[in-house]
Amino acid sequence: MAFLEDNCILDILSDGILEECHPFVCGDDDMDEFFHKDVLDYTRYRMGKSYPGVLIGRLAVSSLFAGKGVGSEILDFIRMWFLDESNKTGCRFAIVDAKNEPKILRFYERKGFKSLFPREIDEDFYTKPPKDEDEKTERLKNPRKLRTRLMFCDLLEE
Repeated sequence: MAFLEDNCILDILSDGILEECHPFVCGDDDMDEFFHKDVLDYTRYRMGKSYPGVLIGRLAVSSLFAGKGVGSEILDFIRMWFLDESNKTGCRFAIVDAKNEPKILRFYERKGFKSLFPREIDEDFYTKPPKDEDEKTERLKNPRKLRTRLMFCDLLEE
């Protein structure tokens, strides 16, 4: 954890921290917009989803630090934090809604994450069940591309 340990502090997100980090740019317009406009509301109002594990929400690395292993270090830190003996959460799993792009999915797979659903169509039907057989048939013929894929990892597995 060299980079994070040497250069970062863990703190609750605030306006001041955002100002110090401004402008955050990771190269993905959706993620950049989220960090510029929405991130404080997600923090204030606890707008994350609820899962029987820890949800890693909207992980992105500034393009200034891309390719330096920062994303991997963050995931390693989360793993260590939730496995620490003093952690009383009982969380065993980490869950991500990973952006549905091959490079991003491979990153999480290298870190031990697996798709919650074997096929994208299975996840689509789970998250948005078809209203009837006609809709199911149509969606099987013309599957939509999901924006994100649900992935998980067992924090106890190395």
